[in-house]
Amino acid sequence: LKNNQQSHAITFLDTSLVHRVYFFSGDDALSITFAVDFNQNQRLANQSFSGAQFNLGMMYRNCEGVHQNKATAKEFFDKSCDNGYQNGCNIYLILNQK
Repeated sequence: LKNNQQSHAITFLDTSLVHRVYFFSGDDALSITFAVDFNQNQRLANQSFSGAQFNLGMMYRNCEGVHQNKATAKEFFDKSCDNGYQNGCNIYLILNQK
């Protein structure tokens, strides 16, 4: 990324349990891919790690490696929000509007 350019990150999860993060800055893009492990996220979520709570919410919402459970997903987004993860707050608010 060039100096003085603002970068933006967009995160996507897919059904192969691969986590992709895309960083955008102007015309430049960088993609980082890493595996999402349910058990690791569960351990970290139990320790109040907001990113892991968000990941579990996405996994339950999108039926990624677990049976879909929208109520459980919503709980994890709420926990993630309570622990300061803004994306968790955003999705929790959207789910409350439905």
